[in-house]
Amino acid sequence: MFRIPLPAALVGRTLADSGVREETGCNVVAVVQGGQFNVNPEALQPLPAEAELVVIGDLESETRFFGKFAL
Repeated sequence: MFRIPLPAALVGRTLADSGVREETGCNVVAVVQGGQFNVNPEALQPLPAEAELVVIGDLESETRFFGKFAL
């Protein structure tokens, strides 16, 4: 599990169209904004620019995530 600032490539996109799960194997378990945790975020909610993601995945999935959405 890791927590990261929202990658620029995901700003304004939804989890449904982001490809995070399908392309990396990682799951976004929470979106953090202004100190508030939105656990199990809605798939169709646009991701805000100032957010952080809480993501879960194995080491291989994490490597794919950072390769695709390099910070």
